Amino acid sequence: MLRHNVSRTLAALLLVLAALALSACAPGNSVRLLYSPPDAAVLPDPSAPRVTVVMFEDKRPVVQVGERKDGTSFVASSTVSDWVSRSLADELARQGLQVSFALTPEQARAGGPDYIVTGVVNEVWLKELKTTEFSTSMKLAVSVSDYTKVLYTEHLSGGQSKQVIPASDVVEKLLAETLRDVLQPAARKIQATVKK
Repeated sequence: MLRHNVSRTLAALLLVLAALALSACAPGNSVRLLYSPPDAAVLPDPSAPRVTVVMFEDKRPVVQVGERKDGTSFVASSTVSDWVSRSLADELARQGLQVSFALTPEQARAGGPDYIVTGVVNEVWLKELKTTEFSTSMKLAVSVSDYTKVLYTEHLSGGQSKQVIPASDVVEKLLAETLRDVLQPAARKIQATVKK
């Protein structure tokens, strides 16, 4: 009888410890917005066009970046528009362009680049469906101008639904992957536009 109670207590203790371990691995509500800078090995061609990316305008209807399954919000630890803008600048640098960053269109024009990239963030959203399943969605708009006209405008969107192993950085990685998937094709189109 005593042995049975000890084994039941031990089993209950192990379940509690397993639950605590899983919750420690689960993402918190504060989300770091990660972007990877261009590799040092990717140097711009000295004759490549000079492109300035202006901080995107944030037109999302909510400030949160997502929702957990319990209804609480995922909140970004930094500015979404800065994250998107600098990530696009990094992708353009990977395409071999000479890239700079500006906070406003006026600041961009003052630098005298060949082209100016502007944009709007319409949606960045992540939903925890289960502890092991998330979905993401993003909607952006991007435009490239020279000093006389708009050369290229595109509305970009993307998302994914993914089964994951619970980890503290799973939310950050999913958002970074989704953003990269949205921005890489746009960066290639921008590069083709400005090198014509």
